[in-house]
Amino acid sequence: MNREFEARFTAILLTLLTVAAILFAGFNYRIEHQTTVPDDGAWWMERNGQLVADRLEQGGPAERAGIRRGDKVVSINGRSVDTAATVTRQLYYSGSIPRRPIR
Repeated sequence: MNREFEARFTAILLTLLTVAAILFAGFNYRIEHQTTVPDDGAWWMERNGQLVADRLEQGGPAERAGIRRGDKVVSINGRSVDTAATVTRQLYYSGSIPRRPIR
C-alpha cells in the first residue's frame, strides 16, 4: 500500500508540474509577442570588425536618413558600436527609433 501511494503521489506531482510548465510557457509566449523591438530599417552585418549595412527596408528609417547598402556604422548617439547586438542595445537606449512588434 505504501508503494501504491508513492506511485500515485509521483504521478500527481508530475502532472501538476507539467501543467504548470505549459501555463508558464503560454504566459511567456504571450508576453514575448507583445514586446516591441527597436527598428532602424537596416540589417547590419559584421565584416572585418566593422558593421556594414547589408540590406535596407524600402522606405524605412535608415533609407530615409540616407544610409546606403555598404555604409558602415561606427557609433550611435556618441557611443561606439562594434557588433549587431550593441546596435540593438543602443537603439533601445536612444528610444527615438520607431518600434515594430515581433511577429
